[in-house]
Amino acid sequence: MQRAILWLFLLTVTFAAFGQGAGAPKPVEQLIPVSQARTGFTAEQSYRLRQGFTSATAYNTVDQNLYYFLHWEEFLPHHIIRRAGPVRELPVALDARIGRVKARTSLGEMTLDQLLEDARSRVQGFIVVHRGKILYEKYPGMRADDHHLWFSSSKSVASLLVGLLEAEGKIDVERPIDAYLPELASTQWRGIRVIDILDMATGLDVAESEASRTNPRSPVNHFFRVELGDTSDVEGRTSDQILSSVSRKSEPGRLFEYSSLNTKMLGNLIERVSGRRLADFFSERVWSKIGAERDALIGLNPWGGASIPGMISSGLRDKARYGMIYTPSWSAVSRERIVPQSLIDRTRRNCRPELLARANSAVAAALPETDRPRCNSRQWDAIYADGDMYKGGARGQGIYVSPDADYVAAWFSTTQESGWVAYARAMHDLLKSSQTTAAPALHETELASISLGTHFDALASRQMRMNRAIIDPGARGSVHSHQGRPEIVHVIKGTLTEHEGGTSRRYGPGDTFVSNSRRDVPHQIENAGHEAVEVLLVEIPPP
Repeated sequence: MQRAILWLFLLTVTFAAFGQGAGAPKPVEQLIPVSQARTGFTAEQSYRLRQGFTSATAYNTVDQNLYYFLHWEEFLPHHIIRRAGPVRELPVALDARIGRVKARTSLGEMTLDQLLEDARSRVQGFIVVHRGKILYEKYPGMRADDHHLWFSSSKSVASLLVGLLEAEGKIDVERPIDAYLPELASTQWRGIRVIDILDMATGLDVAESEASRTNPRSPVNHFFRVELGDTSDVEGRTSDQILSSVSRKSEPGRLFEYSSLNTKMLGNLIERVSGRRLADFFSERVWSKIGAERDALIGLNPWGGASIPGMISSGLRDKARYGMIYTPSWSAVSRERIVPQSLIDRTRRNCRPELLARANSAVAAALPETDRPRCNSRQWDAIYADGDMYKGGARGQGIYVSPDADYVAAWFSTTQESGWVAYARAMHDLLKSSQTTAAPALHETELASISLGTHFDALASRQMRMNRAIIDPGARGSVHSHQGRPEIVHVIKGTLTEHEGGTSRRYGPGDTFVSNSRRDVPHQIENAGHEAVEVLLVEIPPP
C-alpha cells in the first residue's frame, strides 16, 4: 500500500514548488491545524496568511496554503461557472459503517473517522454519496459552503467536455489535434491524436517530474509559472506559445507520462470546437444542470485563458453532485442524463493498460503490488478492474466514482499525502453488497393542479393536473385505458413508444399527442431506448 500511495502522489501532483527559503515545506506538526478554518479566519489571520503568494510558494506545504486553497480567487482572476435552477437537495441517511472503514496510508492503518480526527491528515472535508443519498459528510478543516480548489481533479472536466463533443460527432478522438487546431501543423503536436492527449501519451517533452518542474529552462516550469501570472524569464511568451514550442521525445501512443500541458491543449480544443469559453461551456452543458448549491469558479491566466488543468473551485457537495452524473443515480441531481453511457463505457473499457506498463521507471516502480489500477484513461488517473474511476489532485484532493456500486466519494485537504483514495476503494464491497437494483420505473411529480369546479359547476368533483414524468430506460407502464381520464402528453427528451391495439407509435422531443386516442382498447407506454424519457402530462383524473 505504501507503493500505492507513492504512485498516486506521482500521478496527482499537478503543481510543485519552484523556490526555497520562506516558502519551503514545514513538518506537519508545525503547521496551523486545519480546524482553524472550520469557523473562518479572523481578520488578523486572513491578512497574515494571504501573504507571500507566488509561483514559488503557492503549492508548498506551508501555513498559507490553508488560506490559499479556500480563497484562490483573491490571488488570480477567475471566470464564474454559473449554476441555474432550483438546488437539487441530497437526502441525508448517515451510515456509521462508512466511518469505520479501514485503510492504510502513510499515517498507518486507521478508520476513516480516525483519519479525519487526526490533525496530521489535514483532511478538510470528506463526503460519500450512495444511490443519491449522503451516507457520510464531515468538515474537519473547512465550512460546508466554502469553495475549495480541486487541483487536478479539474482534469476530469476536460475529459467530460471532449466526450460530450465527441458524442455529438464534433470531435473524433482518432484524428490528430491539428485537424482542429491547424496552427499546430507547424509544431511537434502535428499528427498527435486527440486520444493520445487524453491518455497522457503524446511523446512530447511535457512530462511532469521534479526535474522538469524545477528546471528554469524546462517548458513545464515555464508553463506553470505563467499560468500563475509570473511572466518573468519566459521571453514574453504566453502559455499557448510555450505549448507550441515543446519538442518531441518519442512516438505518441506508447507510454503514459503525466502532464498538465496535455490538459491545457484539450482546453484549447474544447473552446475552438464549441466556440465557447470553457467556463461558459461547462456551465451550459453540466454545472447549470446538476442542481448545484453555488456557482463554481475557474482560475484564469494573464491572457484570460481558463486553467482547466487544476484551478476549478467549488463546495464539496457540488463536487459530489458532479461525480453523480457518472452513476445510475444521475437523476437525483439532473433532469436529463448528462454523461452518455457510451462515454462511461469507453472510458472504463477502451483504455490501454500497456501505457502504464511502459510508463517511466519512477511510476512503474511505485505501482502497487495489489489492487493495481488496470489503466489510466481519458485524464482519469486510475480505472480499476471493477470499473471504478479515480481522479486525484495536488495536496490530497480527489474524486472517486463507482458506476457499478452507484457511489461517489470526494474530498479536500491540504497535505502532501495522496492516499485518501484507499478509503474510497475500501468501501466498494460494503456499498455494492448493500445495493439493491431497482427495476426500471416511471417517476411522476405533480407540478400544478386546478379545481375545474371553480370554473364549471358540472365538474365540481374534477381536477386538471400537470405532471412531469421521467421514464427510466427499459420501463413499461401498466396496460390501461384512459376512458374517463383524458390525458395529453408532450415529450421533452428521449423517445417514448405507445403500444395500442396491436400497433406501436414513437414520439420524440417536441411531439405532443393524446394518450390512448382509441379509448375502446387499452394502451401501454414504454421507454425502449437507453436514455431516460422526460414528458409533461396534462390530465383530468377520475374523481
